[in-house]
Amino acid sequence: MEISARTEIPKLKKMLKESEDMLVQRDNSRQNNDERVQELVLENAKLQERLDATQKQLTEAESDTRFMLRHNKRLESELRKMKKHMQKTKRAKKIREEETRSEGSVSTSDGSEHSGEDLAVALPSIRTPVEPRRSGDADIILAEPASSRSPFSGRYAPRVQL
Repeated sequence: MEISARTEIPKLKKMLKESEDMLVQRDNSRQNNDERVQELVLENAKLQERLDATQKQLTEAESDTRFMLRHNKRLESELRKMKKHMQKTKRAKKIREEETRSEGSVSTSDGSEHSGEDLAVALPSIRTPVEPRRSGDADIILAEPASSRSPFSGRYAPRVQL
């Protein structure tokens, strides 16, 4: 029995040593796993921050895009209105030019007759309006400058008041 104990003791010591080594390895493995888990948690947090920042940028970009689309629609609408206004202005200008050309003679309060072109030449020299003499007579009144929105801004346009 003693012989078997002598041979068994070194075997048991060896097994105990191997068992301790395995426990140390497991412990080291757990520590490594814990460290790896912590690294992965930190990496995950960084990725989550990047994801949140990217989503915020995407939301802002979408908002900017919607704003720009609305702004673009407003500008297109304004452009259409301006084009229509320009067409109306051109038509009105043509009509006025036609009326000026086709205008017949106008009799003034002194009884003389002038053609539309004569009046246009004579009136720019008059700077003050003529006071009415009688209720039935026609008076020529110098018009005030057209508004700043008018295409004829800055001109004095003759106007006949009956």
